[in-house]
Amino acid sequence: MSNPKSFYTLAIVTLLFILCAEARPQVGDTTVVRVIRAGKPIGLRDALTDRKGRRVLLLDTNEVVELSVESGVEIETSSDNSVRVLDNKYLVGLAPGTDTIIRFRNSSGDELGVDGIADLIVAVEDVDAGRPIVAESTFLSYKVVKDNFGKKFAQTFFVVQVDIRNEKLDKQFIVQNVSVIIDPNQCIGAREIYSNFDQDDCLTIFDTHFVYPTAQFGTRSEEVLGTGKADLNRSNRNVGFRILEFSAAMGTVLSGFNGVLGPDGVKGMNVLGTTVSAAANRLFPNTADDKFESLRKAQLSEDMIIKSKESRTINIFIPADRIFYDESWKMYIQPARSAKVDSYKFKVALDMLLLSTATGVLVDNDAPKVEVRSGDEVANQVTKFGIKNLLRLAYTQSTRVRELRRQLFREATSADVAVKSAAKPKLIRALSLMQQAAAADNAKLELSPPIAFVATEGPEALARKLEAAIRSAVSNAESEADLTQVTAEILRILEEAVKE
Repeated sequence: MSNPKSFYTLAIVTLLFILCAEARPQVGDTTVVRVIRAGKPIGLRDALTDRKGRRVLLLDTNEVVELSVESGVEIETSSDNSVRVLDNKYLVGLAPGTDTIIRFRNSSGDELGVDGIADLIVAVEDVDAGRPIVAESTFLSYKVVKDNFGKKFAQTFFVVQVDIRNEKLDKQFIVQNVSVIIDPNQCIGAREIYSNFDQDDCLTIFDTHFVYPTAQFGTRSEEVLGTGKADLNRSNRNVGFRILEFSAAMGTVLSGFNGVLGPDGVKGMNVLGTTVSAAANRLFPNTADDKFESLRKAQLSEDMIIKSKESRTINIFIPADRIFYDESWKMYIQPARSAKVDSYKFKVALDMLLLSTATGVLVDNDAPKVEVRSGDEVANQVTKFGIKNLLRLAYTQSTRVRELRRQLFREATSADVAVKSAAKPKLIRALSLMQQAAAADNAKLELSPPIAFVATEGPEALARKLEAAIRSAVSNAESEADLTQVTAEILRILEEAVKE
């Protein structure tokens, strides 16, 4: 006799199986859905995007997407606040950061499966929010400034060209002000791009020629135009022609002094002021008006608007005496054909260290204020130019390391015998500490090749080996954090070595 409990259990399991089978869409209870893109139907699977491990149909805020379904199929959304269905074929994205499931039903109200897709998830994003406004800068060479705006103007202003690119899809950017900074931290960051980059050399160029990383704003357009007009009026060409015009006028006046100058003298004055003046004007045409017009067009307008997906170029005019002094000015104006390697390195470093920022508003209902990268006060420069605390710390330590290295090298090469002799034990102590630090179990320094020296070597030879060891340790640092640790360890060793 069969067990009654087993019979009832089997009956219940069979009933549940039947109910579940009826509740799920059968193989035939599916529909084909396509997405219309540029007037052409695309398979639903091909229209989906990977988002956090899910395949979703992605909509921007207020974006409308058309679906193509079979006749008699109704489209519905699980959340009208996220995605709305219009005319049974359009999906409209409403709330960014939300998602919903789109369901399909037949004329009887039964839910249909989507062929090949478990659930059609539609996610709404503000795609435009991730698109940046980018500012990139470079400086114009002395020759370019001279040819476009005049020689005297080129001797007065340093010109930085800033390209601002608006990658927003539906917002315009109104530029309010633009500024630049020469940032020495780029020397340290450059090692992330090129492992053999000599950051010490780069920082030395900054320390020698620029001293402080101070943000610079351009001079107002009124002052720039006034200076440009005055400089063009004082150009050698225009002064020379005014002398010729004066001579022509004086020739007419002096015609009454024929007895004094003689007929040939008066004729000479007339020829100089007329025939010679006209010929010289053809040989040396007056370009002052063209250059002034170029200067006027190069100014930042009060209402510069950069439309979405467009870019504009702005020139910033900075008084040259804010950037250069006599030695750095000589390097800046040297043409390529006669420039030495130091001048070339100076210009490359200047271009690399030059960062720009454009501040303004996005044209929207609340017109929020945005900043591309940075600003003007020392306290804000860390935020505005993206300067990391880690890089600032490494820069401070690196500066102190260079001071101690230079001190030891000067003492080792000093003409004073007593100073030179006193430097030797310091150098030996520094090299020994470097060896110990590199040999430690948790070594922060990696020296390749290892240091090899003997105490009988002269101070100059020891100083050169210390320089090589420091360069080796710095170049073997693999990241910004490693570089900071290495710099701190070298600083500790040098400070210990120079202690009296």
